[in-house]
Amino acid sequence: MATRKQPAPKPENLKLTNEEPSLLFAIQELIRSGGVNFDEWFDEWKALKQGRNTGLTNKQIKLEPIKPKFYDITPQDSKSGYKTIWYMRDGEEATGVPLSGTDSQLVQHIVQLEYEGSGDGNGAISGKNSKPPLAGFPAIRLVFVQPFDKLTKNQTYPVTGTKIIRCIGF
Repeated sequence: MATRKQPAPKPENLKLTNEEPSLLFAIQELIRSGGVNFDEWFDEWKALKQGRNTGLTNKQIKLEPIKPKFYDITPQDSKSGYKTIWYMRDGEEATGVPLSGTDSQLVQHIVQLEYEGSGDGNGAISGKNSKPPLAGFPAIRLVFVQPFDKLTKNQTYPVTGTKIIRCIGF
């Protein structure tokens, strides 16, 4: 069977009318949001943090007094397509952090902050104790004792000190 050649489309037939939504705008909005409505997601996240959606999950979640919130600080004339927010994990402006990205990237940022902790050092491991626990590795215990002939008049007991060295790899 012979196929007929289709006529070339005319440019005036390809234009969208003013009543039709722009396909380009719809694609740009999908890219900007990543298919996520950030405001709706944040409402669900806040409910999860406060333990208010236990009926939906059938799990008992510890109720937290923390009320996370954010301010949209995206400049009015922004053309980047990115949203910028001031995210306050504990609801306090002073502990907030700026986050920027598409809606789905903002969701990822917030969840990552929750996994890592507050990020401000509160509750974090100090630099002195930042090494991994070495329990189970062989150890050498060094005990230091002040000689009795070096005691001062006011001292009744010698000064002692202990240092434990773990031998990793043995």
